[in-house]
Amino acid sequence: TCEWAAWFKARHSFEKRQRDGDLAKYQIQHTALLMEVRDKLRSDGYVVHVERQNEFRVRGSVGVLAGRPDLVALKDEQAWVIDVKTKSMTATHRVQVMLYMWALPKAFPQYRGVRFDGRLISPAGELDIPAAEVDHRFIGSVREVLHRVCGIDPPTTSPSFGGCRYCDITEEDCSVRMDGANTPEGETDEF
Repeated sequence: TCEWAAWFKARHSFEKRQRDGDLAKYQIQHTALLMEVRDKLRSDGYVVHVERQNEFRVRGSVGVLAGRPDLVALKDEQAWVIDVKTKSMTATHRVQVMLYMWALPKAFPQYRGVRFDGRLISPAGELDIPAAEVDHRFIGSVREVLHRVCGIDPPTTSPSFGGCRYCDITEEDCSVRMDGANTPEGETDEF
């Protein structure tokens, strides 16, 4: 939700902050789930492209949108953009897949005219995203965000305990970063 972080990352080379947690463990879990899903799709007759094969850049009048969906699966008239998550799915993950669904036909000539459905997969289950959800309203919202994030003037920072935890911009570059803090907690005898 901190549009300033996206604005900063698009304009600066910077020393990235080391993230909390075990990155190696995450990568092992993510790759295992990714390969499991890939193998299932292939056994169902899909042609499947994995991660770097799906990397794209779409240039607009104000900037560039880039991404790398985990899986793109094609069979007959069916086309899927699939992202796997090792933990629970969030609304942000849904928007991420919808951006991929919208951008892939613009980036890859072989996908021109293809309407992708989306799917999020995690150990907790699956969530399908119909192609119809990438409508004019969604595209208009994307346009508005990209104009703010890619504009000359920096958006306002939006530091939060949860958001800063996952941001790789250091305190040196972001003076409002909220490190080491937890969500505030209080007590009351009113309930």
